[in-house]
Amino acid sequence: MGAMSGMASTFSIDTSVTLFFTEWKTSTPAAYVFTIFFLFALGIFNRFLGALKSQLEQRWKERQQYALVEPVASHARHAHERQKGLSSTQGHKRKWSRTLRPAPPSLDEEQETEPLSPAPPPESGSHDEEKVTSVGRQGFWRPSAPWSVKRDGIRALLEFIRALVGYILMLAVMTYNVGFLFAVTGSVLLGEFIFGRYMQSGNKGWQEGGCHE
Repeated sequence: MGAMSGMASTFSIDTSVTLFFTEWKTSTPAAYVFTIFFLFALGIFNRFLGALKSQLEQRWKERQQYALVEPVASHARHAHERQKGLSSTQGHKRKWSRTLRPAPPSLDEEQETEPLSPAPPPESGSHDEEKVTSVGRQGFWRPSAPWSVKRDGIRALLEFIRALVGYILMLAVMTYNVGFLFAVTGSVLLGEFIFGRYMQSGNKGWQEGGCHE
């Protein structure tokens, strides 16, 4: 409580600020300017990590979709090639059979012996029941991809670094120093201007609801 009561509660333009540690004190204007550049670069770096994580998530999703679609496409190509070869062989057989045997009688001479029967209606109810059953078997927790030590480890490490950097920047803003405030918010502005187009919409980390870093 004593440490909390000693924190500033109003904004100040004083260049002498104690930041993070008792040894880190901007007692000179040069140290103050260096600290401002440090916070600005740290904010840009955090924005870069967010874009990197978003790009990795997009790449992993594309690979997963390719892994699911490629076997089906390969099977379809092989089936098409087999059907094409079979059709070519049957075509040659029909050509030789037409040459060796006389032509069949015309359609006018033939009489229809039995009427065409209508196709049975599709059983939509059973299909819907199978769909509902398959959805129910998936359960409540549905992962976006199978668990992977490499992929999930990289995701967890990036989110940990982003959280650590975000809280450091939040503590800098809590000093109520105007220079530190604009250093952090300016890094958000420039970082979003540079890396914003590389971040997917809807792929937000923990910090989007916190200190907006």
